Amino acid sequence: MTGITKETEKKLQKYRDDFIHYVTDGKAPQLTHDIVQDDINYIYKKIGLAKPKIIIADSHLAEKLLMNHVIENEGLGEETIFQKNWEKVEEPAWNDAQQKIIKEYGEVKKFAQLCWEPLRATLEVNIASRVDRVERDQVGKGNYGTIDNIKDQFEQNGLKYKAKPKQHKFIEYNTGLVSQPAFVSFNYLRLFEGFKFTETFERVIDFLLKGIWSINHFEKHVFITRMPTKISLDQRNRISSTTDAAIKWRDGVEFNFIYGNHFEHDLWQKVVSKSMDLQQITSMTNVDQRMIAIDIKGYDELLTTENSKLIDKSKRGNQLYEVTGVLPNGRKQLFLKYKDLSTDRPMISEVPQQYTDPSTKQTVVLNTADKAMGWKFYLVEKRYAELKNES
Repeated sequence: MTGITKETEKKLQKYRDDFIHYVTDGKAPQLTHDIVQDDINYIYKKIGLAKPKIIIADSHLAEKLLMNHVIENEGLGEETIFQKNWEKVEEPAWNDAQQKIIKEYGEVKKFAQLCWEPLRATLEVNIASRVDRVERDQVGKGNYGTIDNIKDQFEQNGLKYKAKPKQHKFIEYNTGLVSQPAFVSFNYLRLFEGFKFTETFERVIDFLLKGIWSINHFEKHVFITRMPTKISLDQRNRISSTTDAAIKWRDGVEFNFIYGNHFEHDLWQKVVSKSMDLQQITSMTNVDQRMIAIDIKGYDELLTTENSKLIDKSKRGNQLYEVTGVLPNGRKQLFLKYKDLSTDRPMISEVPQQYTDPSTKQTVVLNTADKAMGWKFYLVEKRYAELKNES
């Protein structure tokens, strides 16, 4: 073959979507120490290390709690072996697999565009990194939330539960099912196209598919997080749910996200129930959360209030509104209503009353809808008017 056929392209896209659901719908098996013992021993033998102690957590947050406990109480000062694992085990197998794709298809780029890059965008960027960000903040504050069966998790791993650790380190080397989707994307070629990879590469794929959210390698300890039971995504593959927690772990830890943005539960409840009034919404300090709350509440309510008036409507359909008395200090606000170019749904953005044009250093007053839309495009009104198509 000299390239990926149209038929194979369709198969790849189906596999890609099926794998996303494998991760988000909780289809991965409930892994145990026995299930992963041989895989871990195989990796450590290739690195040249003895069998490590395996510690498995039911949530990523619990893994951090277990890790900090071991660091504090067992003196875990050993070297992390993430780099050794990559250089001695994964990288050679990965390079060999890519060479097989190049030999068969002539290139690997098309396969990457169809399969592993979309998987990475969804799993590593939209899910893993956002969850990491929330948990890193909680661990830094020493807030591990409510972990219902944390004592059981300690005992199942042969650890004696004492108390929350004094250590608040967030250690993550991003090895796992959601952070290495490129590895698992080759599983399609192995299962459906009959590709033969090295024993190491196939063992890595099988290992991750057993349900590894993340794994942290140390010389004498390995910390693993099982997969969540459910991850809710919206149509754009962002973590999001307005009816329930968007991500649920096996031990009861839950996180609320809307449109890929994290909300503390109480705030999430107020937003999705639409119980916040406009003054409360527009006084929110987090801009992303504020615009999401406005979107959930409904644009029309903001722009049909008695304190709102339409300043200008352009031929392109852009509308500029002035709203007063919504913020506690009574400050005047400008809102631009326009259509999202990809979905055609109405959107609203707060825009400044004026800005400084970086090229002329002159002050531009946003008193027309197209001036405001031009500001969003980083264009003056004249240049925006010259646009034939917006994208």
